Parts: sequence; C-alpha cells; structure tokens
Amino acid sequence: MLDDTLLYSSLGLGLVSVYYLFRGRDARNITRAYAALLMMAFILLVYYFVTTNLTINYVWSYTSKDLPLFYKLSGVLGGQQGTLLFWAMLIAIGALWMNERGVREGFEKMTQGVVILVGLYFIVLTLLDSPFKTIYDANPDIPRDFIPTDGNGLNPLLIDPWMAVHPPFIFLGYAALTVPFAAALVYLFRSLNGSSKEMHRSWVPLVVQWSRVSWLFLTLGIAVGGFWSYKVLGWGGFWAWDPVETSSLIPWLLLTGTLHALTEHGRNRKRYDIMTPVLLGLSFVLVLYATLVTRSGFFESIHAFGSGTVGTYLVVLLFLCASATISLGILKYLRTEGGEEKWRRRTVIFYGAVMLFVVLTFISFWGVTFPALYKLFTGNKVSVGISFFNLWSYPFFILLMLLAGLGLSHNTSKSKLREFGGYLAATVVLAFVNPSDIWNIVDYSAVVTPDKPFLYTFLGSASSLSFIPPSIYILSSSFRRLQRRNPREVGVGVIHIGIVLIILGAVFSTLFSQEYSLRARVGDTYPVEGTPYSLQVVDIRQYLNFSEETLDVPSLTLGEFYQVYEPGKNKTYVVRGVAEEAFSLGHVALVRLTGEGKELWVATDNLNVFPGTEIVARGYVLEGFSLPSINLTMEHILFGQVRFLKKPISYTQEAEIVVLSGDKKVAHGVAKVVEYPRGDVKRVMIDRGIFRDYYVIFTGVDEQGIPLTLKIMPLVNYLWLGIILFVLGVIGVILYDPRYGVIKW
Repeated sequence: MLDDTLLYSSLGLGLVSVYYLFRGRDARNITRAYAALLMMAFILLVYYFVTTNLTINYVWSYTSKDLPLFYKLSGVLGGQQGTLLFWAMLIAIGALWMNERGVREGFEKMTQGVVILVGLYFIVLTLLDSPFKTIYDANPDIPRDFIPTDGNGLNPLLIDPWMAVHPPFIFLGYAALTVPFAAALVYLFRSLNGSSKEMHRSWVPLVVQWSRVSWLFLTLGIAVGGFWSYKVLGWGGFWAWDPVETSSLIPWLLLTGTLHALTEHGRNRKRYDIMTPVLLGLSFVLVLYATLVTRSGFFESIHAFGSGTVGTYLVVLLFLCASATISLGILKYLRTEGGEEKWRRRTVIFYGAVMLFVVLTFISFWGVTFPALYKLFTGNKVSVGISFFNLWSYPFFILLMLLAGLGLSHNTSKSKLREFGGYLAATVVLAFVNPSDIWNIVDYSAVVTPDKPFLYTFLGSASSLSFIPPSIYILSSSFRRLQRRNPREVGVGVIHIGIVLIILGAVFSTLFSQEYSLRARVGDTYPVEGTPYSLQVVDIRQYLNFSEETLDVPSLTLGEFYQVYEPGKNKTYVVRGVAEEAFSLGHVALVRLTGEGKELWVATDNLNVFPGTEIVARGYVLEGFSLPSINLTMEHILFGQVRFLKKPISYTQEAEIVVLSGDKKVAHGVAKVVEYPRGDVKRVMIDRGIFRDYYVIFTGVDEQGIPLTLKIMPLVNYLWLGIILFVLGVIGVILYDPRYGVIKW
C-alpha cells in the first residue's frame, strides 16, 4: 500500500540519515526527505478521517459520518496507532529543526542522529499495527466489495473541545523532550573524553529552550485535562491522583527540577555537570513510562486506553533509554577529576530544590507503580488512595515552597536568612493551628488508624494553614522580581505567582468543598439540609440530536396516505411526517404526526420521539380509536414501528436548575446527560464566581425523581487563573530570555 510505503521509505531514509550523521557527514537532504515522508503519512491519515474513509480499519474504529469536522480531527489521536504516528512525526519535525539551523558541529550532528534514531523506533511501533490497515486486512472474512455504512464512532468522553486538544498538548510535550534527551546522552558520551567545555556553548541553549517548550506543553496538557475532568465527567474534581493523570505529572515534576538545575549549569558548566544531563535523560524515560501506564492496560485507571500492542516494546525502549542515561552518568562521574565547583549559597538552594523535586517525583511514581507491581507478583489488587499522595508529598512540598521564596529573594545574604527563618517558623507554628478537622491536609480518618505508625498521625494532623506563610513568601519575592526590567525576571515572577494561586486554589477548594445530594421534582423548591441553600428544577428537557444526512426510506406523505388509504382492510402502510406532539403511556408512546394539512396518530414502543422530529411510521391503521382515560379520540391511529428520517446520534436529558440562598438566586444553569451509542457523558452545571463555584451534577431522570448533587467549590477559579499566569510566564521566559532568546530558524 502507498500508505505504508511512506512509512517504510521514511524508515529507510532515517536509517541512512543516522549513518551519515554518526559519521560526521552532512545529511540535510536525506533528513528533509525523511521528515517530509512522515508528515505526508500523517496528513494522509488526517485526510482519511476528514473524508471518513471507512475502508481503513483505524478510521472505522474512531470516527463516524455524523461527527463534526473538529471531532473527526480529534479522532486521529483517539487510539494507539494514530498517536504513535503523530509522535513519530513530531520527533521528525524536531530533527528537521536541528537540520535547518545551519550550525553543524559534531555535537549537534550526533544529537540529531539520536533524535532520528528514537523517531525510527516509533515508526517501527507504528508499522507493527499500522493505522493504514484496511478493514479487509483486519477482518479477512469480509468481502472485498463491502463498505460499512458508518464508523464505530468516537469515545463519548472525547467529544468535548477541551479533550480534543488535551492529547495534542501532551504529545507535543512528550516529543519536544526527545531533543534534550538526545543532547543529554551525547553530552555525557562526548564529555567522557574531557570535551564538555567546548560543548557547553552548544548544549545548554539547545536543551534549555527545548526543555521549556516541553514543560509548556506538558503543563497545558495536564491543565486542560484537569479542567475537562472538572467540567465534563461530573466528579466535582480536577485532580484525583488517578494513575494515568498522575503518570503525566511524574515527568513534569522531574523536568521542573531539571530546569532549575539547568539554570545553575548554564551559568557555570561545572555546576550539576553530571546531574543535569542525567535528570534530562530520566525525564524522557518517565515520558515513556507515562505512555506505558496509559497504553499497556496493566495499570488500573478509568482514563486508560486499554490494552495495546506496544506495551512490551515500550518497556524495551524505556529500559534502553534508562540504561544508557544511568550508565553514561556513572562513567562520567568515575572519570571526573576535581569534582564540582565550590558551591555558593545560591547553588545549595537550587540543589535542595532539585532534590525535593526528585523526592516528589518518586512519591508519585511509587504511588502509581506499587499497585501494579503488587498485582504482578501476588495476583491480588491493592489500591493507593489519594491520602497517600497528599500525606507524603506535603512535608517536601512545603519545604520546596520555602526554598522557592528564598531562591527568588534578592535581599542581602543575612536578611535573606532571617527572612527565611521567619517564614519557616511561621509555617511550623501554623501547621499545628487546626481550627477543626476540616483544616487537615488529608482526610484524617483515612490515615490515622490503630495499625498506622505515629508518623501518619503527625503528618495527617497538619493544618492547611501552613500553606499560607510560604505562599506569602513566594508572592513577596515574586513581586520584587516584577519590578525589574529584565523580561526573563518578570516571566519567572509571573510563573511563581501562578504557582501560588494554583496551590491555594487546589488545596482550599478541595478541603473546603461541600457536597449535598437530594431528589427533586420540576417546579418545586427543595431546601438543602444544613445549609442556607435550596434547589429548584425549572424544567426538564429531552431531545434527540440528529445527523445532517437524511435517510432514503420509501414512504407516503400524509396527503398521499389519505389518497390511497382503504378503510377496513388489514393493510400495512409506511407514512412519513413531523411529530407535532408526543407523550408516553407506560411502555407505549403516542405521537401525533402532521404534514400537508393532515394528521395521523401513531402508537409505538419507541419512547424517544420528541416534537419536531421527522419520522417514518410503518404498521396497520385502525379508525375511531379512543382512550377514555386521557379523554382522547383519534380518527385514525397507526400501530407499528417508527424510524427517524435522520440518524439519531445522541439522546440528551437536560435540567435547568436554580440555586437559591434564602430567597436570593445565586446560581442558574443547565446540567446535561448526553447518551451516545458508545456510552453517556454527564455535563455538569457550573456557575462561576470570584470566591466559589456552584456545581450541580445531574445523572438523569428516574422513577424516584430527579437526582441532583450540589457542590460548593470555594476558590477553585484561583487555580485556573494561576494556570493562565503560569503559562504566560513560561511563554515570556521562552521568548524573552536575554541569554537564549527565541528559538530561531
């Protein structure tokens, strides 16, 4: 096939390019061709999705004709095959960027070669289960002239604008880290011969900017995923320490620490000369680990994509990358003479911060990995709850915040230490100031049990008030930075202000959220017990959403029906019209069909017929039928089956809800349950405010009434504001750092 030929040709050209680059020879045109073929392959896959080519098995699996163009495009990354091709293409673009820079030192050529080598591995993974495989290859028993009428459709949870952009952001972050990983390996390898001094000028600007770009997209991916989780799924939470979402945080944490090490290493090549490239290499290893968590099907997660075909091959790549990074780091350490430059106080602060990031990374890594290992070796399942992550991360995170305030401060040395001591003392004191159990950093009852050691009791009883002093410390130090004219300093200040808002929003919205459940009826007001709030369901609306495509069903208009209708004969008729009104009587729906000035009542078992729906009814007709119980007499009624003239793509129940505080309306909105053929999605009602969100979950009408859950989420919007500031700060640092500047072609 032409499709796979593009991949095989790119693979061959990539191998030739790697050969030339490792020999120090020019491979520009070969690299251009390698990258161009991969981009053509991905664009071709996108084209198949846009045109809904249902003879391609991957297209059939992740799209359907009725999906809007935007979600057809997101279907490209809906499964394993498409994401692997996308990842391979992004790596090729990174290699192409290095190819076009114009500076062709041995270090850069070798780095480019390693980048392409990693990309080739992903091409091989793509070819193992090609996204271009036809339905006939996947199912040999299917006749070659068979074409499906429609595709399998997209996972309903992915039919959301935020989730559509989440995978591209994540994979952009993953792929961007390939260049720093390759540069780290080459730096470690070539510096074994004592040439790190010459490489420092090339290696630092390259890895700093690419690491920042990766950091930016990983941040966006995690943030968008959290917002989607908060808005769509109806859990009332933006973060649940689920294995898949935590696995994306793990490389972000280590990369954040690595960027701090890079800051000092960039100033002096002898600082963190081994630690920096090793951490960069391990950050990429953790990216592979995150992919393994998502794709292997072995980790227990509601976000997992299920078992894929590449789990073993990802383990192999992960092992190779980790082994190469650690081995080269050990060899460099053994051959280093003279040790590191004498550390200054600033260097010690950064070292402490980096080590704390490493510890936090390990806590998250172990919390995800331990249950999987336990299941592997014992065959039994064990879960690591939210309290584990919060409890063990807390002391290291608080110390990290204090070090951040110290590192950002521009006071004199003595005053800096006094200031740090004051904030440290205030943090310790407030950790013991606990107005009530709700102020505990974790659910106290979940961690303090007779079988738990004293450390659990001690940490579990810590007060969330302890976050206030380090937050003030970071804010005061950051605002001092904003007064400087250096754009990079301003960007760093904005990043840390964003971090404080993220912390405060996340901590206090989680600890002080309130949740209440009740059942309601339309029109009545229901007080929420123990609160000043009450809920009112203004209206319940139900409707079907249809595709634009009209079905071609041979049928009679109502005018034609009455022309050919023969009373008294048991004859089947097929009639089309518009449902003017519809209501249910137990397991039967009555529909008044209208058209051309005529009407016909239809009795059917299809209860999802709503006014305004175009339908076709097939059955036999009776005359003079009456229902005394509802005082309804029908001149003609058709008993039979109903089909829609347009394909139904989803069924929606929505509740219009008002939240009252006393007699005052404080929130108003709509919560929905949307049922698709592949499952349902709950879209919550959120009425946002400066100090709190009113958040209502509606799970659909049942026989007992309308089940509703009201959540009051304080300060949660400071979290989203913090993320915006954080992202803006990172962009500012990338674009306006006077030492490195914008990434230039």
